[in-house]
Amino acid sequence: MTTQQDADKFVARAAGRPREFEPSDAAQSALDIFWANGFHDVSVPMLEEATGVVRTSLYNTFGNKRGLFDAALSTYSDQLFSMIDSMLLDAVEGLDDIHEFLDTLEGFHVAGAPGCFMINTMIEFADRDREISIQGAAYMDRLRVGFHAALARAESIGEVSDALVLDSAADRLLLQMIGLNMSARMGLDNTRLVALYRSAHDTVTSLGIAGQ
Repeated sequence: MTTQQDADKFVARAAGRPREFEPSDAAQSALDIFWANGFHDVSVPMLEEATGVVRTSLYNTFGNKRGLFDAALSTYSDQLFSMIDSMLLDAVEGLDDIHEFLDTLEGFHVAGAPGCFMINTMIEFADRDREISIQGAAYMDRLRVGFHAALARAESIGEVSDALVLDSAADRLLLQMIGLNMSARMGLDNTRLVALYRSAHDTVTSLGIAGQ
């Protein structure tokens, strides 16, 4: 027969166990706070509060704060690459796909998204972390390939001249995209952000053949 003392011991043991959690959920929650603050300005107590998981459990799963950051960055990369692929690389239009991509990002930034987490991370770590540099280069290459694919479709349907140098045009759009993300991270007001996005749309439109 279970005594009250046995019951009390069971409750005490249960309370002392680390709470089970889904690592992917913790990485997503950590992403939000790392995105807003960067790696170095986020403390472990901040991560505990954001994820709802005690540090012992976080460390058992991710190793340390950097391990959780890497998981958050990987989560972001998967989401970002999926967006680039669906809206640019694997889409079916031409210049309209680029316009739609810009509209989507503008919506994020006007709503308060602090730029691009990948670009923010590249700036924070600069060239001091080889793994971050590799991931950043992969992101920029994926975005450039996406722009190039959309421009190639535009060329195939006669939206742009076949004399357009697609590599150069894709690079131009890539650089403008980096600038837009940095502007959002700097906290420019929405009026200025909208104006900058309008300029980006003008760049895309200028690539087309007049009268199309």
